[in-house]
Amino acid sequence: MTHNQKLDMLLYSLLSRVPQRNASGNDFCVLTFDFLCSALFKDEAMAPWEVKFLQDRLIGDKYVEMISVNNVQIPNITQKGIKFIQDGGYQKERERLDLQDENVRTAIESNKRSKSALVVSLISLGLSLIAIVVQIIIR
Repeated sequence: MTHNQKLDMLLYSLLSRVPQRNASGNDFCVLTFDFLCSALFKDEAMAPWEVKFLQDRLIGDKYVEMISVNNVQIPNITQKGIKFIQDGGYQKERERLDLQDENVRTAIESNKRSKSALVVSLISLGLSLIAIVVQIIIR
């Protein structure tokens, strides 16, 4: 599973927790970031550095904040994180970037073809003018 898929999965799990947390008014201390990673990715052996990397990425992007519940730091999805994951998350962002890159490549290729067409047109125009001048001189 890619990091983007893992990040999206973490955000979806935190988003699914919002209604339950709001209804009860509190959160369970067991829902630490490490616990979420071990529960969500139990089929994969995740190194501690990878868990830290995912946590730092979500916090750095301001999609998750850590809150203290009974002196235990648990992750909490922010409003920005909710909007981001509802808009498709990291996977959709990657697809948008790939599409944007493809559009840039296509535009560059189109410009190259346009330059080639311009050069051919100018050469044709020059040859036509030379042919006309030669015709006038001969007559």
